[in-house]
Amino acid sequence: MNFSGPIERDRKLYYHSFASVKEAWIPLSVLKDQQTALKPNITGPSVVVSPGERAAQATVEVMTDDGILIYHLLPMNAIVCWNSKTPFTIENQHILARVSIRKLIILRMEE
Repeated sequence: MNFSGPIERDRKLYYHSFASVKEAWIPLSVLKDQQTALKPNITGPSVVVSPGERAAQATVEVMTDDGILIYHLLPMNAIVCWNSKTPFTIENQHILARVSIRKLIILRMEE
């Protein structure tokens, strides 16, 4: 989980389930509303689940002040970024770095 950049008027909390390839977000104003705690479920336009997907499961993620979400794709062993000002689609997600398991094994053996 992490927050959108401080520039936004109503910042968002971005999160995802470990088992999901979707990203979700909710405005902080909804979470700060005391009436929200009384509701059994928060649904509707308050909670957004991305229409697009990631290529695979993601583990950790961090958001830059400029709204760039950087995360780790588990099976691909890749660091990927997405600009939160664009739709959450595969086309808008870019691999920054990728390490193959074979390279990791070789590096480990050389230590």
